[in-house]
Amino acid sequence: MRIVWSWLREFCPTEHSASELAERLTLQGVKVEEVMRPWGGLQGVVVARVVKVEDHPNSQKLTVVTVDDGTGEHVVCAGIRNYEPGDLVPWARPGARVPVLPEPLAPRDMGGVVSNGMLCSPRELAIADAHTGILVL
Repeated sequence: MRIVWSWLREFCPTEHSASELAERLTLQGVKVEEVMRPWGGLQGVVVARVVKVEDHPNSQKLTVVTVDDGTGEHVVCAGIRNYEPGDLVPWARPGARVPVLPEPLAPRDMGGVVSNGMLCSPRELAIADAHTGILVL
């Protein structure tokens, strides 16, 4: 059974960390198999508004997406097109970390267009196994 930490703390207020409480529960006979931290490998992902979506000039599979995160507009290349201008999407900007990649993201040339990070699917954010498209919020 999985129990969300914030829910557990609502019913049983404690000042112990999740790891400390797991150890104490195990010592009392309630085996805690794992303390999961789904956001552990996630850093630097922000919500951005899709401003413009264009076909990639040198690829039939990619699109060139302009997003605005509140600090300005940024160009990102994406392989899935399930969003439109005005949608809010998770954007992993350069320097960001996502759980499915071992290294922080960096600007990358994709067929002649520099992609500044990536738009994220639920699988890339480690919140679901689905990889059918970008998460539209």
